[in-house]
Amino acid sequence: MENPLLSPIEQYLDGAMPPEQRREFEARLAAEPELAAELRLHQAARAAVQVQALLDRRESLYRRGQQKLRWRSWWWNIQDAFVRTNPDGSSKIRWGFVAGTALAVIMLGYLALKIFVSPDAPAAPKPLAVPKEKVKIAYNTYFKYYDLSNTLGGADTDTLYNLARQQYAARNCLEALRNLDRVLADEKFEYRPMALLLRGTCLLDSGDVAAAIAAFQEIPPAAAGPYQEGRWYTALAYLKAGDAEKASELLREIAANAGHRRQKDATALLEFANKNG
Repeated sequence: MENPLLSPIEQYLDGAMPPEQRREFEARLAAEPELAAELRLHQAARAAVQVQALLDRRESLYRRGQQKLRWRSWWWNIQDAFVRTNPDGSSKIRWGFVAGTALAVIMLGYLALKIFVSPDAPAAPKPLAVPKEKVKIAYNTYFKYYDLSNTLGGADTDTLYNLARQQYAARNCLEALRNLDRVLADEKFEYRPMALLLRGTCLLDSGDVAAAIAAFQEIPPAAAGPYQEGRWYTALAYLKAGDAEKASELLREIAANAGHRRQKDATALLEFANKNG
């Protein structure tokens, strides 16, 4: 069945249009100003997404540079506190300051240990976990296909991967899996982490939980976005398998990570599963 989401303009821009059909489409562009204008809008939208990705990358590099600078400043301040530099360029350790700092650390350690071993210390709250009897409803409530609208994908570099993405968007996972397996046979494929994520969610939805988890675990941590999504879907896979313990452990890890894109979802799922009734 033809994908209802596939338009001639997207086929043309993705390079997925057959030569004869491409010539006919280009003839239409020349004859139909409205179609040509729509094509330019699509091209501008794609260019805007690419520019935004570059800006995000620049912002990330800037933040990392600022963090390294703060750590260096902190280290230099420590050195200045413990080592005194004389006018002639020589240096001398401030033993009095070193001794005072060591004594303060020992006292703080003693107080912390006393509090820790005190029988009157309040018990730590029990961490949230998904009850075994609610794993099925939690999975069915929170499993959704990954939103492809937030990714550039590999449509401009690999027609086969683009076709798999289109099939995935149309929820035709059987065909998408066939093409994704062919794409993943190339270990140097540029968008391999995203392809693994799509393959895993298709396998998960079809019921092959073990293979889905294996696909998610292949996503390298360096691929930040797909890796975080893979951890989220791995937690859902454990829910589908009925393993509440592993699912809860991973969901708590995600919920505790302020930089994780699924932090709110993990927190909401844990709270949802622990509601009475």
